[in-house]
Amino acid sequence: MRDAGETVGIFVRRGGGTLLGAALVAAVMAASRLHWSLFRVGGALIICVLAVCIACSTGSDSTSGGLTVTREDGSIIEFEGSVRAWCGPPRDGGRTALQLGSGVPVSQSRPGGTRETERPRTYWLLFSLIERLDRGPVLSLRERPIDSTTWTFFVNDLATGNEAAAKNERSSGTIVVNRWGCDRGDAVEVTFKAVVGSEFGDGEVVRASGTVTTEIGDPPQ
Repeated sequence: MRDAGETVGIFVRRGGGTLLGAALVAAVMAASRLHWSLFRVGGALIICVLAVCIACSTGSDSTSGGLTVTREDGSIIEFEGSVRAWCGPPRDGGRTALQLGSGVPVSQSRPGGTRETERPRTYWLLFSLIERLDRGPVLSLRERPIDSTTWTFFVNDLATGNEAAAKNERSSGTIVVNRWGCDRGDAVEVTFKAVVGSEFGDGEVVRASGTVTTEIGDPPQ
């Protein structure tokens, strides 16, 4: 298949007229340069759009898989990594619990999981014993007192030094475990609509909202 420049060259060589041929060649080449410039501009725009999309998808996980946690001033708490879900005994031991969170340290994910070299981090963690979930999917932060050995929701905000927990008196709202299981690959879906009080007397509350969807896998390593 020939392009336009090759076709005009053939016309000139076959006696189509020197002046006319030259004029046609010049016109075709100019059009080709224009089209190439437009192509380059269009290509650059496409690359820019793709770069923005990639940046959005790989940037810091402020929504933590569907969950957004905000401070009283409206700023969003940034968590490390994606949401992870697993089943096993909680940190303080006991029976099997559904656990999920983002950025959860090994030391907080299982009994005796402390690592001396593990650095402090910002994270959130929800766990509930299986028998508690068998009684119903709604975890109420208005419940008083909340038995934190049965279930809890905890947020550690390293940037401010704040720690918020469901058992605090200023906590309110609900966490609803819509879907769950304990076999690898089982779907887990949890909806948060809660205000979580600080563990410190002068600490601020944080607000957790959104729906997290993930599946059962391995605990933090």
